[in-house]
Amino acid sequence: MHGIRRWSIALAVLLCWMTLGSMHGIDIGEKVKLRGLIVGRTGETLTVKTAHANVTVVLTDDTKAQKPKGLGLRKTQMSFTALIPGLKVSVDGVGDAQNRVVAKTITFSGDDLRTAETIQAGLFPTQQAVGINQQNIEVNKQNIAANKLEIAANRERIGANEEQIAASQQEIQDVSKRFSDLTEFDTQGRGNCVLPYRQQNNFRQGQGCPDRSGSHCGEPNRLSR
Repeated sequence: MHGIRRWSIALAVLLCWMTLGSMHGIDIGEKVKLRGLIVGRTGETLTVKTAHANVTVVLTDDTKAQKPKGLGLRKTQMSFTALIPGLKVSVDGVGDAQNRVVAKTITFSGDDLRTAETIQAGLFPTQQAVGINQQNIEVNKQNIAANKLEIAANRERIGANEEQIAASQQEIQDVSKRFSDLTEFDTQGRGNCVLPYRQQNNFRQGQGCPDRSGSHCGEPNRLSR
């Protein structure tokens, strides 16, 4: 029983040590060897996904990107442009102050490179379509903003037109009222001198025209005397 307990305690301590070791990061100057998949690249910085975590790998002028040649005894130097997302790599380097790995050599096979290139070729049309969609979305946003401005301008013009129509209607009403007043005044002024047909002959003979009050509203025709 005591032996089993000792082994259990020792195993627990070992697991804790391994967990702490995987969590403490990379020390400055620590030699690092890792294998993983490039999942991202920004300039001269790679993000390599390993079995435990994502590791940041830094490329420098001293970094060598290489591919085994023939039986693998010789290496072919490759350009950094070959280091694309989707490529399986083996990295040898040292840790820096930011828990990154400064790569000395990055090795990958020709088959893995072709696989990564195939993946990128399939993603390119999708990325292109996404870019076009984003541009279309931006254009639509600008069009919507322009339409909103046009709608606001139209509302202002409609408001100005309504005010002008109201002013015109008021002016028409004022003119109609003045015309009506003038017509009524003229009708009243002439009404007192409108003679029945039977009295018109007397007026032509110089007798004048009696108004409603019994007086004459017109002078006798003196020339007929």
